[in-house]
Amino acid sequence: MSQLIDGHHFAWLDQDTGTPDTVDIFYDFRALGGFSNEITTDQITMAELALEKWEDATNGRLQFTRNTTASAADIITIGTGDLAAVGETSEEGGVVGLGGGVFAHSPDHPISNGFAWQDSAENWDTEFDNGDPAGTTDYFSIAAHEIG
Repeated sequence: MSQLIDGHHFAWLDQDTGTPDTVDIFYDFRALGGFSNEITTDQITMAELALEKWEDATNGRLQFTRNTTASAADIITIGTGDLAAVGETSEEGGVVGLGGGVFAHSPDHPISNGFAWQDSAENWDTEFDNGDPAGTTDYFSIAAHEIG
C-alpha cells in the first residue's frame, strides 16, 4: 500500500502505533467531493473482501479498520458514485473506478485523503469468483485494484 512517485516512496501512516508489527489503515464509506456515496450492501461486502485479501497478501502486516469518525485525511474513502467526485466523467463502459490520495513531500512522505471510487454508471457484478457474467464489471476486482 505504497506508491513510488517522482522518486519518492509514499505510504500510509500507521493509525495505531500500539501495534508495531502492523500498519493500521482506516477506511469508511462516505460521500466524496460533495458527491453522495451510492455504495450498496453487496458492494460493501466486496470492498471489505478486497481489504481482507490485501491483509492476507501482506501476511497481516496491513490491517484495515473501518472508522466512521476519523478525519477524511486519515482514511481511505471507499464508494460508488459519480466520477465527477474525482474529476472524471461517469459513463457505462468508460472509466470504471479511480483510486488516489494526497501525497505529501515531507520526511515520512505520507498518503492522506485516500479514495477508491467506483463509477455508479457501471453494471456491477457483486458476486465473488462467479466467472464475471457477461455485461457486468467485477466490483471486487476494481475495488481491490483501486484500494491497492
